[in-house]
Amino acid sequence: MQRLIREASFGLQVFAVNRSHGLLAVADKGPRPEILVYSTHNVQLLAAISLGYHLGYSALAFSEDGERLLICGEEPDNKIVVYQWRRKLVLASGTPAHGFGTVRQASFHPYDHDRLAVT
Repeated sequence: MQRLIREASFGLQVFAVNRSHGLLAVADKGPRPEILVYSTHNVQLLAAISLGYHLGYSALAFSEDGERLLICGEEPDNKIVVYQWRRKLVLASGTPAHGFGTVRQASFHPYDHDRLAVT
């Protein structure tokens, strides 16, 4: 895992794994944090995602099919994004209810792929 993080990074903040499709997403810390998506089969970088968040990411989760990534930002951004990472497309975005705070865990609903669960 150590060799996956770029030199300019301040370290690993959160990660998500999709074992069925051999995917690993890692979010680093730093002035311009990125999410890097790798193949676990050959440690090949598949995508670098930068959504303009200021301080980093608080939670990540892959959809069951591995095509979508649920991305939650740290404060002050506090934004939740469903991102189709292969096509570089934001499918949906929003913020938690007022007073909710930073999302620390997130997942796609196992039976209804259009629903999310965050805490």
